[in-house]
Amino acid sequence: LRTVGIVTPAIEATRRGSYTTAILAWTFLCGAAIYIVFILSFFFVGISNMATTNANAITTWTQTLTPNSGAYQSVELAYDSNWQSIAGPMDITLLLADGSEHRITLDPGPMKVAGLDDANNIDWDADTIEVWFEDVGLDITDPQIAAEAAETSRVVDLTIMAPTSGYSITLAHHTNQLVPTSTPISSNIFDGWQWVLSGMALMLVIYVLGIVAIVRRRRKLLCQVG
Repeated sequence: LRTVGIVTPAIEATRRGSYTTAILAWTFLCGAAIYIVFILSFFFVGISNMATTNANAITTWTQTLTPNSGAYQSVELAYDSNWQSIAGPMDITLLLADGSEHRITLDPGPMKVAGLDDANNIDWDADTIEVWFEDVGLDITDPQIAAEAAETSRVVDLTIMAPTSGYSITLAHHTNQLVPTSTPISSNIFDGWQWVLSGMALMLVIYVLGIVAIVRRRRKLLCQVG
């Protein structure tokens, strides 16, 4: 139609509308595209960062076991983990009724205990806690204290296998409390958003170039009409 002259530059200029209409239409299209990209990026990058952070970030945990017998105040497990495994040694602190503290350290790799009866590198086994309780003066012949020692040993074993098992474990002889005392954020949590921001910057450039193209095309048509 342009070739045979039916669609003239004047008709074309009228059909395309004013600058305002063209720019508003282009702005709407670009805005919709940016909105969709941002929402999808927020979802996928957020999920990815959450998984990466949970897998890699080191969290410091404190698990406190308060005995039902009242023979001592508590046993506290302090350790670092990345949600999948223990990262480093575990400090096990026994707080007696008189306020005195006794501590042993368990290396979860070789399963060696330091600090028990002034000796180091003792193998960890099911009786380690019972021997420790007896060394610090607790009456291990008391069935309730013996049961608490065995349960503490079981909690330590479960924690080595699953660092956050304290959230779901059911205990018969202790009141259990597991809390994160510090949670550093993984350093790569913002990596995905760098790509999102770069993409949005690119779309902004495309938007500006589109406006320039609209203005130049309109001016060309108006010159042909004039």
